[in-house]
Amino acid sequence: KSSIDLAKKYHHTTVDPEHLLFYFLSDQEGYFFYLAKKVGLDLPELLSATQKLLSRKNTFATPDIASIHFSNSLIDLLKNAEILAKSWKDTYISSDHLFFSYCLLCRHILSRQEKE
Repeated sequence: KSSIDLAKKYHHTTVDPEHLLFYFLSDQEGYFFYLAKKVGLDLPELLSATQKLLSRKNTFATPDIASIHFSNSLIDLLKNAEILAKSWKDTYISSDHLFFSYCLLCRHILSRQEKE
């Protein structure tokens, strides 16, 4: 399954950073899961908070696959990863750049969850 499949499952027309994050962290054999565990993130709490955010987004009765697109916030996250890559003098965006960008997003998600 992909983050686009996840957006379809929730009847969303945009793929947001939370869709991609949930997808990455749901793969217990994946690199993101490994890194998140290594840095001590509370994975069950983060997955739960991300899932709650996804369930609160606006839904549509039948999202058409052709109408699903990347949200501005996901594009911004990817741009941040690109900036990191350039600042680290890398020639491409790697999982490490995305992971660091997501660490900032995870702090935001968990802080929003604490306020509720």
